[in-house]
Amino acid sequence: MYFKMFIFLVALCPVLPAPTHGSVQHTSLVGQQGARHGSAATYTCNAGYVLEGDSRRTCTMGVWNGTNPSCQSGYLFSIAYIMCLIWQYGS
Repeated sequence: MYFKMFIFLVALCPVLPAPTHGSVQHTSLVGQQGARHGSAATYTCNAGYVLEGDSRRTCTMGVWNGTNPSCQSGYLFSIAYIMCLIWQYGS
């Protein structure tokens, strides 16, 4: 009798940290050990903050693609936008 034995060693990607003023949701976590191959991490920012960088990353053979994003205050953008509207349409 002949048996074939296959051993698959799958490296887990580390659990990614949430950005300051934001959160990250992982799919297919293995407890707190890490994420399985093909898992995704999706980033969001709290109200008033804008995500800068990749909003979604994928785990491939123990390595996450892309880089960690950050959440930047949307306050400056809002002020600039309001000033532009005032300039364009008058007060």
